[in-house]
Amino acid sequence: MRSLAVFGSRFVTRSTTFTLAGMAVNCAITKTVAPRFDPSDPAQASLVLVRIRGFSVNYRDRAIILYILTRLRKVRRGSFIAIGSDFVGEVIEVGSAVTSLKPGDRVIGNAAYPHSGAPGIAAGVPINWASQEFQILHQVKLAKVPVAISDEVAACFTIGAQTSFCMVRRLTLAKGDHVLVTAGGSNTSLFVAHALRRLPVDITVATTSRSHVKKLRALGVDNVLLVDRGRPSFINHRSVRRLLAERGGFDAVVDPFFDLYLGPAVEVLRAYGRYITCGLYRQHSLDRRSSSGMQRPKHLDMSAVMLRALNMNLQIIGNCLGSDRDLREAISAHAAGEFPVIVDSVFVNPGSDESAFLHRSYNARDRFGKVAFLYR
Repeated sequence: MRSLAVFGSRFVTRSTTFTLAGMAVNCAITKTVAPRFDPSDPAQASLVLVRIRGFSVNYRDRAIILYILTRLRKVRRGSFIAIGSDFVGEVIEVGSAVTSLKPGDRVIGNAAYPHSGAPGIAAGVPINWASQEFQILHQVKLAKVPVAISDEVAACFTIGAQTSFCMVRRLTLAKGDHVLVTAGGSNTSLFVAHALRRLPVDITVATTSRSHVKKLRALGVDNVLLVDRGRPSFINHRSVRRLLAERGGFDAVVDPFFDLYLGPAVEVLRAYGRYITCGLYRQHSLDRRSSSGMQRPKHLDMSAVMLRALNMNLQIIGNCLGSDRDLREAISAHAAGEFPVIVDSVFVNPGSDESAFLHRSYNARDRFGKVAFLYR
């Protein structure tokens, strides 16, 4: 079976290389032995054998790759770890107790959190090695997808969709609310923008990329803010000042990178406003070597943030993934044409350069949307 693998620095046989956080990463499509599955085995009664048709990498994979770089330097030559978080696959066989799926079904991962839906089965992202062509997974870690969702979209769906639907749900937005979405070029924010468009709210998206402004406006959002990459701020924009004067600020802020935008975000929230975040920009110490141009604030003044939160009665909400219901609602919304997913580009094996796929996923400044890798 095939896997997209990242290798230690001493790997010397055929591979390709791309740069991440200023460091060279060796990667290649490898061939390994497929796992054994016996549907009659009582120990595998609730399990499902899936052949992966496509996958994508997320921001969490970036942190995993950087961690791999530090670990695999010290192990034997040729060691590798398969990567990938989101996937689409086809059910090949099912255990005797599986009732929700059958052979031939197309499935994606179900990252339900904090409850998986089955006792003893870990919640969250099903696997960190989604590029591995054959997987054995518990039935609750999979969700069936209809034919209306293409392989390209399905390979990029779970984490962004489940997270965005959960965050929007938890904000309890009302008709006419004004919502600010930070980091407009990030995949999470693109998912959030489309999830918000299903509601009668006013959407402002902030971005540090001038080339993304027109693309974001084309999504149908109400306003786009171009912010400084080195010192992001929202309060000096004319439209934000008008909102502050007329309504006291935004009703809610959705932010994928609290270490970049928490401070500026609370400045523009109205009384009783809600701020929700699902992650941070600097997920690994090697990111200090990055030449991306986005600089982490040297000191996030949490005293100022919390004083603002106290004075304005703000809610600061942390969010990790979403529920089974969030994912299934996102699937239904996409199938109904109400929740588009932007796919920037598609790579196909055999034929595509795996390092080009990873470079496009993480380094391309003009990337807009998810990057899919399909097996043919």
